Amino acid sequence: MQNSMPVMRRLLMGLAAVVVAWCAGVFAYGFVNFPANPYRPCGGGAYCDKLGRLHSKAEFEAFSHWNRMLLWSWPLGIVAIIALQRMRSSNRQV
Repeated sequence: MQNSMPVMRRLLMGLAAVVVAWCAGVFAYGFVNFPANPYRPCGGGAYCDKLGRLHSKAEFEAFSHWNRMLLWSWPLGIVAIIALQRMRSSNRQV
């Protein structure tokens, strides 16, 4: 059973690294595709960004979807970063 512990630790470290990469990817996607966020309704069925430019309903929905993904992903990513850091520091002490 002692041999399975390093394998489990490596799997958990790999999973944490994947979660961190996912969060970075979600953030980068929004940074590139929605540079003037947030988008908000501005009357007459139109949507505006913070610079006042008009956007379609589809663009607003894409922004809203990305925003929800970001808000759900980042807390998980923070937990994964903390866990990854603790696992790496405990590996160095052993």
